[in-house]
Amino acid sequence: MIGTTVLNAGVSGDTPASALARIDNDVLSRNPRVVLIGLGDNDFMQGVPIGTTERNFRDSVRGSGAMVVILGFRFPSLTASYEKM
Repeated sequence: MIGTTVLNAGVSGDTPASALARIDNDVLSRNPRVVLIGLGDNDFMQGVPIGTTERNFRDSVRGSGAMVVILGFRFPSLTASYEKM
């Protein structure tokens, strides 16, 4: 619908750490213009600080030339919010 190829490199159950371990081969090696990241809920459930999750994503894509879009999550039944990230 947007006139370009969209690649879904997501893996169910991925944490940011496991996604970062494969981001170069699975995503950045394809020279994307935009990298859309929708991770974080598994980190939240494991108690990883929000700032750590955000920093890891931004640092991993920096220098690739791609625009990074980080999706926010709401956990209405839980105490933390990833919205600010």
